[in-house]
Amino acid sequence: EQEYSQENLAFILSIDLFRMVDPKNMEYIDAVTAIRDNYLTPGAPWEVNIGFDLRNKQLVVIENALANEEMFGTMCFELAYREVKEMLRRDTFRRFKSAVALTGRVIEARYVALWCCFRDQTPTIKSFFTLPNPSNVVHYRLYRLIASILNTVALIDFGLNGGGKDIGVGHVCLLVNLGTLTLRTISGPRMDPMSFIVIFVLEPLVRYLRIWPTKFVTNKSRRWGEGMSALWTLGVLVSLYFQLEVLVYVLGITQTLTGFVHAFSDDK
Repeated sequence: EQEYSQENLAFILSIDLFRMVDPKNMEYIDAVTAIRDNYLTPGAPWEVNIGFDLRNKQLVVIENALANEEMFGTMCFELAYREVKEMLRRDTFRRFKSAVALTGRVIEARYVALWCCFRDQTPTIKSFFTLPNPSNVVHYRLYRLIASILNTVALIDFGLNGGGKDIGVGHVCLLVNLGTLTLRTISGPRMDPMSFIVIFVLEPLVRYLRIWPTKFVTNKSRRWGEGMSALWTLGVLVSLYFQLEVLVYVLGITQTLTGFVHAFSDDK
């Protein structure tokens, strides 16, 4: 949807200035023509977002005003002025309130992660083990994306170098996943180093670049999903230890594909 807020605000300010100056004769004609050509003519550089019928009515009024200044005066833009002003009051303010609320939730999510740095944020034992609600969908998608990338690296390493008991790059990737998933299952982002990377580095970057819209969902506990992913990763590591190669790839590929699906699908 095209954003017209700047054009609408500029139009309102131009009309207010036009009424305050109250030009006469040729100055009146020049001012009315300039406002019409800049804001109201279809395809104008700063075209305001009003309906087709209202625009046509307003253009007719302007033509009449140019022919009869005394009859219309500075009220010749009243039709469009009322519509645009109401639109600004209704839509722009609503978006402003939504943006403020969203920013508050983003900050609150950071406070949850940094609970140990604020005396008034230090949780009780019960709240320490409570997952954040509402939860940030972008955080979750980034978690799944990172875990899936680590799983992919592990599978490639096992394919090239083989698995087994010897610790290699693939084992390290799986151990990192297992650790972060376990910590998030227990207490959300409070003890998980990966959560700090997501919350303070990756999510702000995603929001700045507008890759994914920031969205919060309530009553969406991630504990079950994170716990199952941790058990799945543990299953891959156990299969590696006992050299069950087929099971390693079945579990690993399944978990990796599921993670990518979660990372690139919107969570309603």
